[in-house]
Amino acid sequence: MPIEIGTREQLLVDLTRAVVPGEPVKLLVVFRLGGFEEFASRYGNETTATLLGRVVSRLPEASGPSNFYYRPRKDELCGLISGRLDGVEAALIAAAREISETLGTDGISLGFGTAVLPHQAGDPVEALALADSRVIGVADGDPMPRGSGSGSLPLGRLFV
Repeated sequence: MPIEIGTREQLLVDLTRAVVPGEPVKLLVVFRLGGFEEFASRYGNETTATLLGRVVSRLPEASGPSNFYYRPRKDELCGLISGRLDGVEAALIAAAREISETLGTDGISLGFGTAVLPHQAGDPVEALALADSRVIGVADGDPMPRGSGSGSLPLGRLFV
């Protein structure tokens, strides 16, 4: 089944629900694709869903559902993962490492940052800012900034 990638607006609505105290625990993941422009020109913009499918295929079966994915920025994808979260971060690291090793010779890498909701954030922008501030490149463990020319918006302007 193909992965549906939602919009910024859908992400905001779902994050608003996810940060309400008492809601089931979810893991917000911000994926950042380093070298996105090169990736898109080489493989096509549509292959982003295929790349996400590769990451999702590595998640433990108990985590789910796997259809809450969003594209808030050109070079980023977000996921809201629910269910049992044991092993999810290790699976994300393995998937990001595999992608970085496979496509690294083309200057492409995948990093991610996470936030546990509703425990670590009280509102959607705070949740995104926290996960965004934690994005690291798995290959080197260094913070992974957004690429220039990526179509990124500052978080404060993302949901105005």
